[in-house]
Amino acid sequence: MLKKISILILLILWTVFIIFTIFISQDNQSKYPTTGRDLHEYFGDARFSILNGHDANGNNTLVLYDEKKIKTIDEEIKIYDEIDGYVYLIGEKGYTFLDYVKGEYIQSKSLSSFNQEQLSIFQELEKKL
Repeated sequence: MLKKISILILLILWTVFIIFTIFISQDNQSKYPTTGRDLHEYFGDARFSILNGHDANGNNTLVLYDEKKIKTIDEEIKIYDEIDGYVYLIGEKGYTFLDYVKGEYIQSKSLSSFNQEQLSIFQELEKKL
């Protein structure tokens, strides 16, 4: 009788361990790739990523990419910074403000398209170029 109870307790503990392990491993998974030789950096759930690329002359570049829409947002990032959950980029297509939590971005050649806080951050980035 004691042997049956011990086996039952072991089976219950083993089942709890397996369920817990599966739950934890699924919590850390992303719908989008988080590794790869071309991946420079990713944001949030990795929907948006900065990839290592090359221009027409073979020079190294950084590319902002949307994994969900399978679309390049900017092909030649000059500088970027992540601040408080947002990414500010200056590149070939101008200025890009990325809210990766909402999955939205604003892209413009003109700084007048951005609010005062965003404008200040872009101006600081420009000083670093």
